[in-house]
Amino acid sequence: MFSDAPEQSVFSLGHPSPSSRVGDADSDSASEKPIYPPQRRRFETRAFLSKLLGPPGIVILGQLLLQIAAWGFFATINSRDFIPIRSLGPDPTSWFKLITWVCNQISTALAGCSSYFFSWGVRQSITLRLRGEGMSMATFVSSVQISSRSLIRDPKKIKWTALSMVVFGLTVLQTAGWSNLITPQVLDFDAPVDGVELDLSSPLLQPMSNSGALDYCVVNSTNLPAFTVGQTESGYVAVNGDLEFPASVTLMDQAFFSSTAGILPLTFKDVDIDVSKWFPGMTSIPGTLGPSTDFSKGLSSEYSLIQQGFTADVTCEFKDLTSETSPSLVIQKDPLNDSTNGTQSSLTFLNMSSNCAGPNGPQLNSTSAYAYLDDGSGYLLMVACGDSSEGLTLILAGSGLYAFMKTMVCTLSPKITTVQVDYSYDFFSGTITTNTLPGGVSDVGGPAGLSAITTLYNMFYFSQAPQTSIVGDQLKTLIQDLDGNVFDNDHILNITAEYIRGVTEYSGSIFRACLSSENNGIFVHGVPTNMTTPTSSGEFHIQFIGWALSRKTSWVLIPGTLVAIATISVVLAALVHHAADPEGEVFDLSNTLDLVSASAAGGLSNVFSESTKDHIKEANDVNIVLGDIAGRGTALKRRIA
Repeated sequence: MFSDAPEQSVFSLGHPSPSSRVGDADSDSASEKPIYPPQRRRFETRAFLSKLLGPPGIVILGQLLLQIAAWGFFATINSRDFIPIRSLGPDPTSWFKLITWVCNQISTALAGCSSYFFSWGVRQSITLRLRGEGMSMATFVSSVQISSRSLIRDPKKIKWTALSMVVFGLTVLQTAGWSNLITPQVLDFDAPVDGVELDLSSPLLQPMSNSGALDYCVVNSTNLPAFTVGQTESGYVAVNGDLEFPASVTLMDQAFFSSTAGILPLTFKDVDIDVSKWFPGMTSIPGTLGPSTDFSKGLSSEYSLIQQGFTADVTCEFKDLTSETSPSLVIQKDPLNDSTNGTQSSLTFLNMSSNCAGPNGPQLNSTSAYAYLDDGSGYLLMVACGDSSEGLTLILAGSGLYAFMKTMVCTLSPKITTVQVDYSYDFFSGTITTNTLPGGVSDVGGPAGLSAITTLYNMFYFSQAPQTSIVGDQLKTLIQDLDGNVFDNDHILNITAEYIRGVTEYSGSIFRACLSSENNGIFVHGVPTNMTTPTSSGEFHIQFIGWALSRKTSWVLIPGTLVAIATISVVLAALVHHAADPEGEVFDLSNTLDLVSASAAGGLSNVFSESTKDHIKEANDVNIVLGDIAGRGTALKRRIA
């Protein structure tokens, strides 16, 4: 790479010959021949690519990968507004500090990688230049300090001092930048939220009900899981809520505090989990809330809406009904024969009926069951009438364990209401609190009311076993004190009315869900827009752990990007300028021993003949190059200008 100059002594920057100043130990290095500047070579593409495939390419690729990762993650956050953490457990406070610590360590490692690539790139640039035209001793020393990211504190080297401060600051800020980018935070997000839902007061519903188009959701499906799973629970919870005891009922995987109030839980995304379990053949319930992002999986979120609900005014009273009264009541008891000994068994076939007109045909004004009539057993049966313009009539009769029910007549007047609904989610679970507002529109004879009366009828029918009734057991628990004493008649009537109201509201919610589902045999794609009503606009608030764009994250990529640009620019400039220069032996500028060995081999010890300021200044002006000396390896030599 280098050619020796004609025989002459090493320049001594105006001093006497170095050979007169040094001892015998330096005689060999003092007799080395100075190096003349090499001639410029034209750019060679093949040589450039060959060098690029070595360490320079690793440096460039490393910085590019770091920037792609940083900008890619930043762009993902930007495109989605935020990214919540969704799979680290229901109690984020238990791991948030650990996650923060881990992210800080990762940030330090990533920033360290970028700084390492910068240092490596600058050192390669220095080496390439030294093997080419060389540089002054002062430039060499300052460049090595820059490559190690050391601060230069020399008032006579303002540019180098400023550059070292910039490099030091950027490489330090990289750690903070990466940390702000990848460390999740507890963030708050507020946005308006609104939606649409089935309008029970739509004038299109009643004609469809009269034609039988709604029978699947009104009558025929009321014995499916969607209508039976939570019937008794909804009544029991409603009574406890009225008594101010904490209780909740689950509907479509949503926990309602106290009562469903006849609303359908509205979601941001389609609900398709277990819909077929509730409604066989149906695929999903479309989400109707906006914005469309699924916020419910964040750390915690809450929002309130005014929705259309469904309930009923229920009043109950004790009456003595016979076959002659209006409405009438007849309970036939037919004991079964015991086939083992030919005697009658206490297991009795019961048939309870009334001469009133059923609300949806004669099948609801009669019912039957098998029950034991001995001690420790009992029955609680119900029939329904629908001939009153003021409401539907329920006739209940209890015996044995449920003799406290006597014969009770309840009037149920369905109505469409307005409900204040508060949604509150805590990571994976949540609760819905409903508050039915005063007022409402009567819906006697509407499809929701018919669905409710059928639900109540089936609930009493399927809850009756040969010895006990689920409904009866729950009512008995609610009307007894701690000593097992039954409360007064007014308390029994109020408890029963509240129980029936809770089941009615639950039925209204299921009716909405059935009609709102896709592929329900009625509406293929959910409720048509001309049968929907908007919810009132509410305010959505979410607090979550995750990543979001903010002032803290708007600058985070700048330090690392500038360091990457500087690294790539320095390496590429050196490669382009010195592509055709021979590479020589590997030389590590970061190794102090290599520097000392190369300086001694090249005779630079003669340059620093004295430690005075003037001599050091003159030594700084010496131009040096990097070459190879046979038998001595790599050497730093003085270049002749």
